Amino acid sequence: MIWECREYASRMPKELMPIAYSGGRQICICTEGENFGRIFLWDSEEEMPEVEQPYYQNIYLLADSLTAFSKELKE
Repeated sequence: MIWECREYASRMPKELMPIAYSGGRQICICTEGENFGRIFLWDSEEEMPEVEQPYYQNIYLLADSLTAFSKELKE
């Protein structure tokens, strides 16, 4: 997880912390602000290298909490 945080620090918003890898995409938890605790998917395949980073159009809400995300995985 430490490697992912360092690797993606300049490419994803600072408030997102990677918690899992999913085929070129990072599952992240928001660590601050109005989305605190929500789970997001950061899609590196939709990253725009020519756009100033971090780029927000490649981030998708997966769940409102880690608990809700875990429940969805079980279903």
